[in-house]
Amino acid sequence: MWQDAGKMINEPMRWNQADWAAFVGVSAGTIILFQFDSEIESMLLDSRRRSVMDLTSYGIEPFGNGLYSLPLLAGLGAFGKLKGEEQHVQVAFAGLEAFVFSAGGATCTKWIFQRHRPSDNIPLDPFVFEGPLGDLRDDGSFVSRHAASAFAVATVLASCYGKQRKWVPWLAYGLAGAVTASRVYNGRHWSSDAFAGAALGVVTGKFVYRMRKSRGHLKTF
Repeated sequence: MWQDAGKMINEPMRWNQADWAAFVGVSAGTIILFQFDSEIESMLLDSRRRSVMDLTSYGIEPFGNGLYSLPLLAGLGAFGKLKGEEQHVQVAFAGLEAFVFSAGGATCTKWIFQRHRPSDNIPLDPFVFEGPLGDLRDDGSFVSRHAASAFAVATVLASCYGKQRKWVPWLAYGLAGAVTASRVYNGRHWSSDAFAGAALGVVTGKFVYRMRKSRGHLKTF
């Protein structure tokens, strides 16, 4: 895992033209969303329902912080061990690695930007960034760690199981999308935080899958 961590830090140095194009596209999308963050949050303020917030907070969001996803990965690994099917064990380890890397990357980004959350300023102001020397009480809004972790795990599962089990990508990415949308709906993140976090998760998941597959630990099935 730690060998992969070093490679991931240096990954941009090995990007090709397509990789940089994708990075520019995600960056542009994030910047565009910055312009609409306040409008989106204003609309949601008028439509939030406590019952929906409770349902998503306790039923969906824990898939992004590890409370649900990590036990599921542990169960997948245990199932593989009991059945003597090592590929499931390796998928579980890959999912765990993707979760750790994405959460770590999101945490570093939060510290660097220390962006205020939607609830931190009245009136709404999505352009307040304190930077690494700031003193926010929490770790900031940009990017969404829930979105990053959920999409990282989803990408690993979809990459490994999607060829033979067509329903896995739909379920995995659908759940990750629900986690991401929930964080915006519940006022914990701006829409741009969620978008950038999801992109970070996909990139992390694909990186982990590629590294482990190159060593023969993973296959598509």
